[in-house]
Parts: sequence; structure tokens; C-alpha cells
Amino acid sequence: MNPESRAALWEQFKKDYEKIQQSFANRKPLRKQLSIEEARANRFDGFSGEWADYVPPTPKQTGIVEFKNVPIAELRKFIDWSPFFRVWGLMGGYPDAFDHPESGQEARRVWNDAQAMLDAFRTKPQT
Repeated sequence: MNPESRAALWEQFKKDYEKIQQSFANRKPLRKQLSIEEARANRFDGFSGEWADYVPPTPKQTGIVEFKNVPIAELRKFIDWSPFFRVWGLMGGYPDAFDHPESGQEARRVWNDAQAMLDAFRTKPQT
């Protein structure tokens, strides 16, 4: 590094980081934060008030329920692709990831690959 420009560069770094610190300190909170006392006063108590007498319905069947021979096409409707995109480091949830300016094209490619894999499961004979 040029010794003559080093001091000027260092001063510019300091000014830049002071701006960053100030903008961070002056940022507006996303929502009003409650004090710990207010939060404790407003906590949800499911065993009193309108929920005190609630009895949840009994399930039709308890234990493990196994569904056999459910078509992949039926299951596709229930797949949440957002965690899938996060694992691949893609921005946005499903289907918003497709519209992301930087990673939308990659999201579409990865999603199409996953669809092809599901299609392969559908056509592959079960053993």
C-alpha cells in the first residue's frame, strides 16, 4: 500500500464506519418493543379466561397413521418449497423466489430439477 495514501484511506474508512454506526443506532424498530414487565402482564394463559373450559376434540385415530399408495401428484400440493430454497441458499420463499432478481433463474432451475425427480418417483415401480 502506498504510505502517502494510507492515512487518507484510513480516515475514509473511519468516516464510512461512523456513518454505518449512526444509521444502525438511528434505525427505526420494526415494531414497538414492550418492556419485560408489559410482556409479562400480557402473556397468554391458556388455562384461564375464555380457554379455561376448552376441551380439544378426540382424534379419530391415534398413533402412527400410514397412507399407502398416495399419488405423488396429490402430495405435490402440500410440499412447502421455502425450506428447500433456503437450503440451496436461494432468496425468497416459494413462489416468490422465482421473481428474485439475482437468484430467480437458479430457483426455477432447482425447482424444475425437483419436479423431474418427483416425476421419476411417480413412474418408477414401487418395490
